[in-house]
This record gives sequence, C-alpha cells and structure tokens, in this order.
Amino acid sequence: MSQNPHQVFSSVEDRGRWEPYILQCDLIDGLTSDEKQRAKHALEYLRVVLGGSFLKRAIARWHPLISLFGNCAPWTRLKLIGLAEAIEAMRGAENFKVVLRRIKDIPPNGAEWKFTDGYSVLQTAHQFFKAGLQVCFVSEKGSNKKPDIKLSNGETGEEVYVEVSALRISAEVKRIEDLDRRVFILTSEALSDSTLSIL
Repeated sequence: MSQNPHQVFSSVEDRGRWEPYILQCDLIDGLTSDEKQRAKHALEYLRVVLGGSFLKRAIARWHPLISLFGNCAPWTRLKLIGLAEAIEAMRGAENFKVVLRRIKDIPPNGAEWKFTDGYSVLQTAHQFFKAGLQVCFVSEKGSNKKPDIKLSNGETGEEVYVEVSALRISAEVKRIEDLDRRVFILTSEALSDSTLSIL
C-alpha cells in the first residue's frame, strides 16, 4: 500500500523547510530506489547551493522552482535532480555565479524574475559541457548586450559564442501560475490541518 507523500508536512511552516521534501522522496510512487536516493542527494545539494532559507522566501514570492517542490509527481523530482546535476557540473566554469544568481535570486515586488533566463542558460551550457566543450559564462558587466556562453574546443582551439533566448510567458500563463500558487497554499493548509487532526 502506497503512503501519502504529503504526510511529511505537519504544518504550513514545514513547506518552507528542506527536510520534509527530502523525506518525501521515499514516499513518491513512480521513482526507482536509485532515483529516490538521487532526489534526496539533489535536494540536500540544492539546500547548500540555494541556501537554507531559500524555500521560505521562495514560497512568499512564488519563485518558479516552488511549483516543482509543491508537486510530488515523479517528473518534478527528476527535474530537481537535473538542476542539481547541472549546477554541480558547471560550478567550476568561469563566471558561473552570474547564472546561479539569476536562478536563485528573488527580486523585490515588481522587479523582473531572471530565473527562466538563468535556468535556460545553465541547461544549454550543461549540454555543451557534456558534449566535451569548455564552457565560460559571459559576465554581465558593461552596458552592451553580450552573449550568454563562450564555448571552446580544447582540441582545435576554436571558440564560439552562444546567445540563449528563453520564451517569455504570456499573461494567460501568468494567471495560471497565480492560481497554482493559491491552490498550493490552500492545499498545504488543508493537508496540514488534516494531519494535525489525525495526530
């Protein structure tokens, strides 16, 4: 009999803590034993990289990553594994902090999110890195628009610059995300209330 993966949350505040999400990996049907271990490792790694207070701040402002944490379908944990593996593989690349800042920053109200740009650049760079190319993230310094990635072939010495463009979300998708946030909060509160009443 499968267990409820939401049982690890005993209060709404637990949603802003890393430990329940790590424990939850063992309760998600559809993940192999290896994937469950990799998901736990990925979450522990992301806690270090993004910061212990990231989830709490991310929920308050509805950071784009929160949808992956709130949904306990197997594919969301595989996405988090992919994110952690890409960060770990690319952390030694020149100017890596430029991309990491875009992924983890939570801008003030009204400011533009840079997560989609950072995530797209990281994933693209990781694919080139896995293909054997040397990757350098281009610094944002200066007023002129610059490409995102410089790739080098160690054997031939050739270099190429890559500009990564992320699609912007439409107003309709934004409304759906806002609704998703409300549903997440209400569901969290309901699940926490039901768990507390059982105890």
